[in-house]
Amino acid sequence: RRLGLSDAGTPVGILGGARIAGKSGAHNIGILDIQTDEAFGKPGENFLVSRYSRDVLQRSRVGALFVNKDSGGESGHYNRTMGVDANFALGRSLQVSTFLAKTATPDREGKDLAYYGRIAYRDPKWNLWLNYLDVQDNFNAEVGFVQRRGIRATKAYFSPTPRPGRGGIRLMEPMYVLTYITDQGNRLVNRVHHTMLGTTL
Repeated sequence: RRLGLSDAGTPVGILGGARIAGKSGAHNIGILDIQTDEAFGKPGENFLVSRYSRDVLQRSRVGALFVNKDSGGESGHYNRTMGVDANFALGRSLQVSTFLAKTATPDREGKDLAYYGRIAYRDPKWNLWLNYLDVQDNFNAEVGFVQRRGIRATKAYFSPTPRPGRGGIRLMEPMYVLTYITDQGNRLVNRVHHTMLGTTL
């Protein structure tokens, strides 16, 4: 999301790059390498994004990601993101997904992890899920986008889904969503209660 853009969002010239993506059996791979030009008194940068995943079971996948940003010139600045993830479909209704990621930046050591977990259940009568996200203070993905650092966020969604079949109503979705966010010391930052009723005619 930041290739060819400065930190301020100004376009930066791209000298060239290459991309390969494909699937062979259960294996999925994608590699992108881009070299930018000098701009604003700074040397060009090289961006490498690589992704591998493997299909497992019937509808599940495990994978890994490596992102590398290297700056030329005397600064020697680099930024790397490494991550593993999994998405498991357990039966028709249950889904579990998770990731663990780490960044490496010369001036930021320690507290550079991010991890996420989600469990969801959906069938004709219920739609339920629970998310947990932890982004430490020094997690620094310069090639990607991090919405907020130094937080622990829990989000729960509860919704029965009755289908009355009367009065032209096909589906009703009363829902309650709780979002609870703390800092890394578990002090409350934000709490939101959200209720809504969706109806499909």
